[in-house]
Amino acid sequence: MAAAEVTLPFAIRSAGNPAGVLLEVRVNGRPAQPSELVLPRNFDGNARGFARLPLAEGESLVEILARNAYGVSEPLSFKVARTGEAVAAASPRGDLYVLAIGISNYLRPDYRLGLAAKDARDFADTLRQQQGRQYRKVHARVLTDREASRAAIQREFQWLQQVVGPGDVAMLFMAGHGLNDTLGQYYFLPADGQHERLATTALPQGTIVSTLSKVRGKTLLFLDTCFAGSSLGALSKAGRQTEKMMNELSASENGVVVFASSTGQEESEEKAEWGNGAFTKVLIEGLEGKADFTGRGRVTSAGLNLFLSEGVSRLTHGRQRPVFISPRGVPDFALVQL
Repeated sequence: MAAAEVTLPFAIRSAGNPAGVLLEVRVNGRPAQPSELVLPRNFDGNARGFARLPLAEGESLVEILARNAYGVSEPLSFKVARTGEAVAAASPRGDLYVLAIGISNYLRPDYRLGLAAKDARDFADTLRQQQGRQYRKVHARVLTDREASRAAIQREFQWLQQVVGPGDVAMLFMAGHGLNDTLGQYYFLPADGQHERLATTALPQGTIVSTLSKVRGKTLLFLDTCFAGSSLGALSKAGRQTEKMMNELSASENGVVVFASSTGQEESEEKAEWGNGAFTKVLIEGLEGKADFTGRGRVTSAGLNLFLSEGVSRLTHGRQRPVFISPRGVPDFALVQL
């Protein structure tokens, strides 16, 4: 599509030190780079500025947020509709970047799971089929079992931040143990993690949120970390709440679409006869076409949510209910083409 610059005015009021105010611009929920972002350097806490940025033809939701040491403002939102004579028949396809992490074989035998590693491999294989269809290219990286150390996962997080462009899509799949500390903060347990030393051996909520919030393209997290109590061993009494992190990820300033295997009070089931955990089994079926409820030859985020909700609940006889959170500013969009 053709792109042209638009100029959006805004006003800002700060009770704190004006010099400490930082501005962020998001388009359809993702970080944007304005060609110009003007705010007076010296102001008494009240000022007017403007943002100038390129927008493709069609409708876009632009959000401007102010951040200082005390927190983040509510977004100032603009709906911008651009039309023109040279409207392309379809949007240029970007690339898909997949990072799939699944840990069944932990260094500590009492942490072991059954199908988490296979779930990650199967998820990545399913999305690789979208090269030349929904996406120009698919770049998939998979870390399973003891490859998925804390250091290795951190390196791959940096890869996601660096390579995904504004027109691309990023998908992070994480299957393994997820735990909370005494303050309720969520941690993903890597292959070399220890539940007694979460702060120094696990991946904290802040790292996951910070990584995904900085990815420039549309970003989705698929999270499967609340496994059944009988398989937890030494972790059977650990907290496994994910709601706080999911809400933080989906906030306007982060803009991540989240699919989770279950609510924090439920357990994620896996059975050998299914070939995958319940969540991944239904997720893959949906991405392969069963979630195309409209018959238009594509599966969207909203359609996948509906299919997961019904399919996982039916498979587990109501014991497990997936969770879907889509941030304001991120419209329903196609994930795969059939």
